Formats: sequence, structure tokens, C-alpha cells
Amino acid sequence: IMKDEPLPQIKTLKSSNFDKVVAEVKLIIEKAKQNQTHHLVLVSGVPGAGKTFVGLTLAHEIDKAVYLSGNGPLVDVLQDSLKNKTFVQALYGYKTDYLKYKRVPDEHVLIFDEAQRAWDAKRMKSDKSEPDVMIEIAKHKKWSVVVGFIGEGQEIHIGEEGGIGLWNQAIKDKNIHVHAKHHKNVFSNALSYNENLELHLNTSLRTHNALMYFEWVEAFINNDLDNCRILEEKLRKERFTLKFVDNLQEAKEYVQKAYEGTDKTYGIVASSSIKHPNGVELVPTSSRYVLPKAHVEYFNYPESKYYCKRLDYAATEFQVQGLELDMAIVCWGNDLKWENGKWKAEFLRKGAEYPEQLKLNVYRVLLTRGRDGVIICRN
Repeated sequence: IMKDEPLPQIKTLKSSNFDKVVAEVKLIIEKAKQNQTHHLVLVSGVPGAGKTFVGLTLAHEIDKAVYLSGNGPLVDVLQDSLKNKTFVQALYGYKTDYLKYKRVPDEHVLIFDEAQRAWDAKRMKSDKSEPDVMIEIAKHKKWSVVVGFIGEGQEIHIGEEGGIGLWNQAIKDKNIHVHAKHHKNVFSNALSYNENLELHLNTSLRTHNALMYFEWVEAFINNDLDNCRILEEKLRKERFTLKFVDNLQEAKEYVQKAYEGTDKTYGIVASSSIKHPNGVELVPTSSRYVLPKAHVEYFNYPESKYYCKRLDYAATEFQVQGLELDMAIVCWGNDLKWENGKWKAEFLRKGAEYPEQLKLNVYRVLLTRGRDGVIICRN
């Protein structure tokens, strides 16, 4: 696919700085190779900005590079779509090979998706965090570049709340050069910090012309209702669908009619805390021995009972993070209620450092899965 298939001509891709970001990371990689130095590069961007696609592009075009993700469902869907398990790999297996079997991988360029979601040492049940392991592997090489992609507000697991601060701890006394658009104050342990404005994806590919939609999501999550109303009016003018309904059947009929006769995708998404959102079953967590897995079938297998367009199953935040639909129906659960002018979170994750924030992040993820629009179905 990366080699032979033409890239879909998405209008916003032409107006984004995607090519500049890829070129800038390649330049840093080339300098690291020439100078035999070690680097940490952080590429930031809002959900849908194209971070995953940048990572896949680099993994395909750079020699001795690998794309790693701790997001198991994303890896499963990508490997199934690409029919390739080489340059897209699960982070768990990669780090286990090193920690348990002392195998040092061949790659000089380690591409780490959702770097702000890296596990801390406690979650690893170790004295090392995931950033510690990645930097340690990199330092086995004469030169290396660890490329981390950052999507703010995407931490949804316990153990992911350390954020990018874990990376600063990991590079202590390691002689690592850091490159990023911001976070300069965070990286006190860098051998050098290089502020680089080209390392931020400035346009959302996912929402096409409705580029202010993510701004609406932030306002919605942060109780800024006045700004929400202003942005909703702008979104309507941009023909981005943002609907609130009280009946799931109404939402189903809307997307089926809107996309009749097209190959566009739509589906239901919901919080994993809710067992039967609006009476719909959640896509099950499949055994690793059963292939294809249910969440892969949700995206890739029209004949499956789990397929998104059948609208019989809802995928959770864990199954859709990093992936997208053309239209998403968000079943809003009773785990996040609006009371007395603010959000009240229920069914919180035990052991989380900031459980309320994790819950808000769950809905931030769910709300940003639709390219063309989102329908919010209230219970």
C-alpha cells in the first residue's frame, strides 16, 4: 500500500505541513547518522493531524526503522490492512524481546506512537518505564533517533499519566539531543534542546474542512458552552455534521440515508465503562489466538457481524484510538454526566492518579473519530 497505492487526494493534505514534517525528521535522522549521535524527536498534533501516517511513512522510507505502538487494536488493524507485520510492530513484544530475552533489535530509528501514553515503571512492574527501555535500546547503537508522536489529552489507561515527563527522566545522563516544537521546560536532562516549529502538524486531516471541530471538542470537554455555540454555527457552515439525538434509531437512520450508495464508513463508539450503551453490545475483546480479532472485523470485514456499518456493536475507546470512521455515532453513557454546570465522572478507574481526567480523555477520543461528522446519542 505504502509503495504502490496512490495517496487519496484529501484537500487538507495539500494545505497541511505534512511533507515538511516528514522532511524535517528525515533531516535529523541523516545528521544523527553522519555525526554518530543520539536524538529524541517529538512530533505533535491534534487528533487526526496525521501523526500515525507520518510514522508509517518514515517506517517505510527509512532504512532500519520500525513503527511501534502500544495500542494493540491499532497494530492489529494496520497489520491486517497492510498484510505486513514487519514495519508495524506491537510495542509489547518489542520491549519483551529486549527485557526478557536480551535481544537488541537491528533498528536505529524507533518510531513510538502516542509517546505521551508511555507506561511508567509501576505499570511495567519494573524499575524501568517504557521510555527508559526505548532509550536504552537506542543507546546500544552508534547512532539512533527515537521519534515520539504526541497527541495531547489521549491518555486513557492507568500508568499513562506520567506523560512526556517520563521521557525527560529516561534521557538523564544519556547524552540525548531533543527536538520538538514545545516542552522546552520539560527537558532539563537533554544534552541540547532544539526548538523546531516544523515538528508540529498544523492541520487536521481527519475532519477535512471542519478544522475547528477539535477546538469545539476541547470547549465541550472544558465546559466552555459559549464558545461551543459559536463553533457549532461555524461547523454548520462548513457542512460538518454535529448532531445531538435522544434516539439511537434516529442516528442509525440518519447515517444510513446520508451514506447510501457510498463506500464511506460509519459506526457506533462508546465508553468501555458502559456494558450496553443504548442497548447495543460492545465489540468483545478477542483472544489473541482467534484471528481476525473482533475489533479488526469492526473496521476491515464487511461480512462480519461486528462490522461497523451494521450498527449492531459499539467499539470502545481502546479499540478505536488512532483509527477513524467517516461518521461516528457516540453513545454517551452515564459515566460522564452534566450536573450543576460541570461534568461529573462516574465509574472511575481504580488506582488512577487523575481518574476524572482519564474519563474526560475517553470522551475526547470518542468524539474525535469521525472525519465528516459526529452524532451524539444521549441516553
